Amino acid sequence: MFDLHDHYANKQNATFEQRAIAFVIDTTILGLVIGLLQSTIGYINFVGLLYYILSQLLLGYSPGKYITGLRVISTTGQGSFIKMFVRETFGKFFSLLFLGAGFLSVMFRSDRLALHDTMSSTRVITLKPQNVSGFAQLAR
Repeated sequence: MFDLHDHYANKQNATFEQRAIAFVIDTTILGLVIGLLQSTIGYINFVGLLYYILSQLLLGYSPGKYITGLRVISTTGQGSFIKMFVRETFGKFFSLLFLGAGFLSVMFRSDRLALHDTMSSTRVITLKPQNVSGFAQLAR
């Protein structure tokens, strides 16, 4: 996430389909982790927040984004915990409002940014070729 903007500046923003596949993978992984933790130490509601913030802050991607070849980068070249916290909490909360319009905006905006991307000055890029569908990319 830190100083990667120039390195990845020429990469295309991820499509809605690519982001949706990464979300399904992350949700599955997170469900398994929370299920295991609940059975051993009880309910932990902040695990999901830590999962997204720490993985994307430290690595630039969540496990789902890694598998699908996506990465979160800052549009300003500066990464920070505050930026990722805003993106993953307030930004995604506002993206969910109005029947998920903030997420769906990726399909209609030419720059493919969701509301939470705009709020946090980030973008999700694809590291894989754009001429292959998301499901085909998983097979690569």
